Amino acid sequence: RRFRDQHEAVQVLHHAYCYDLEHVLLLAGDRGANIISGTWIRFNSDMKELYGSILDTVYGLCLIWAYDESGALPDELLDEVLTAAASKTRVTREEFEMNLKVWRETSNSSHHSQGVC
Repeated sequence: RRFRDQHEAVQVLHHAYCYDLEHVLLLAGDRGANIISGTWIRFNSDMKELYGSILDTVYGLCLIWAYDESGALPDELLDEVLTAAASKTRVTREEFEMNLKVWRETSNSSHHSQGVC
């Protein structure tokens, strides 16, 4: 088995897509940061293209608001986001808005689906 969990598999595919790589080297290490194994994983162009179309769909349905540099979110949308996040975090409205502004300033949102890379 190459992956410890599904998240690891998706992360490797994400790297292959974002950097347009055909092969990705997955390294596993121990707690002392020593490499204990490695596996080359090949991603064909069809798989990366399909993944890209999924990213485009997710962006269009769920993330486009985060990349909108015009500024403030509609209050009802922000309330939905904070309600959805409430089970994972206790972030306040002010903290969320500040974090969003910092993220927007530090991310490259000019590529849309590439922006999620």
